[in-house]
Amino acid sequence: MQEYETQNIDVTPTAPVAEVLGRELPPGFGLGSFEIVSVLRQSAQAIIYRGRDVMSGGAVTIYENLPTAYAKREHNREWVTALNERLVPDYNATLEDFRNRAAAAARLEHVNIAAVRSVFKARGTVYAVADTLAGEELAVALSEPEKVNQAVLHPLLYDLLGALDYMHGRGLLHGNISPRTVRLRVDGTPVISDFCMMVDLAESTFGYVPKVGECTSPELAVQGNMPDLRADLYSLAATFYRLITGSRVPRCTDRSSGKAAYQPLAGRRDLQQRFRYEFLQGIDRALEMEPDKRWPNAQEWRLALGKPAANAAVKRGFKIDAVNLGAREFADCGSVECSPVYVDRPHRRVSCGELMLGAAVVALLVTVSGWLWFLSSELLVAFGEAGNTAGVKLLLNIPGADSDSPAADGRTPLIAAVQSGNPATVRLFLDDKAVDVNRGDSRGRTALHVAAEQGNIDMVRLLLAEPTIDRSKADKKGATPFKVAEMNGHQSIARLLRVGKKKPVRGTGARR
Repeated sequence: MQEYETQNIDVTPTAPVAEVLGRELPPGFGLGSFEIVSVLRQSAQAIIYRGRDVMSGGAVTIYENLPTAYAKREHNREWVTALNERLVPDYNATLEDFRNRAAAAARLEHVNIAAVRSVFKARGTVYAVADTLAGEELAVALSEPEKVNQAVLHPLLYDLLGALDYMHGRGLLHGNISPRTVRLRVDGTPVISDFCMMVDLAESTFGYVPKVGECTSPELAVQGNMPDLRADLYSLAATFYRLITGSRVPRCTDRSSGKAAYQPLAGRRDLQQRFRYEFLQGIDRALEMEPDKRWPNAQEWRLALGKPAANAAVKRGFKIDAVNLGAREFADCGSVECSPVYVDRPHRRVSCGELMLGAAVVALLVTVSGWLWFLSSELLVAFGEAGNTAGVKLLLNIPGADSDSPAADGRTPLIAAVQSGNPATVRLFLDDKAVDVNRGDSRGRTALHVAAEQGNIDMVRLLLAEPTIDRSKADKKGATPFKVAEMNGHQSIARLLRVGKKKPVRGTGARR
């Protein structure tokens, strides 16, 4: 279970604060080991900043509890206090509420959920610090609906439903899924961020402030309603509605009052060429006004959706030509001026010549079938270590290819892929049922050992999301992945890997 800080810290401003005109903290203001860079956005409940980890220099996102209905920043711009003595109890309640939400988010360990690394009290309020993800908001990355198709959205929806299934299984409702709170990493994988509206339904200890936005479900729009987990499914569907159509779902308040009607996506002729009927029908079902008419939980929707095809992984190049994504992956190389092919690995393109060479190697392997069993694992290790997603796909599609046996150097293809640092290549092996994620190399080191040793926290999270992963498995020297991370000074990863008892949660969501 991930650890988080709940201590009071000394905060010394590193920049003058009197010159600031707004209610936000100025650039350069110090918060312990973190520093304010700029304001991302503000709401009635909180201010979200771009920040910097002073120790590592890394980018972070800083959340500050500052509810305008109950609190203000004092004239010296440093301390936050209640508006008046009468509101002190209400303001204190918001502090506890914010801390609980942040602490709940800090316990989540999933590759598609942004990690909250620290929660602390300072200058009269509560702060939370989360990892900043390289990439773009979903609304920005997919801003051209006419270039978005099934191949682009299917893997995104599948991954996000997996993240919600994990979150709901712990009794937590996100409460604010939207195109702004879902980001795409550089490799194209989606990540849910922003815990500010999170609700613990299992213990019902968190209050809820209604917020009627474009993706708000009907039950969240009514003061005093305690929503269930299906509210997130409505918001996720509303997010994908906007990505598909370029327009917003009519507000739930307008739909309930009869001011606006919902037009189902399934059956729309303008979408038939880009999306399957069943895909659109699933989104329509999640957008039902009555929760009982929606999908019962994220897991059932995900099962009905089905795992995306191996070649449907989202590419970083989709903004350029998303409609022809599948065609670009195995482009016709007959022309001398054949365009390079976009692959999953960030900042790298595979030329058509390389793909032709890979295809020739595969053809040779198929022809010389007697050598296939031996050579497939050797080549998969080589392609995996290079992060060559296209080559791995080609090899995995060969009947009889051995995706789990170690090569001559003792490494399995999965371990080699982890060493490459390319999550898209690793994901191909994780999706292969023949791969044992806990299989060790000649020294007994598993893929998790290797990721921990390298200090690749995103890779560690990707592996920890696998339900069969064994974080307590020791290598031949008796070292667990936690011990390896600790010995190499990767304390953030060591906290992720520390084995502890998880608190059982009562909830209505599906559980793995």
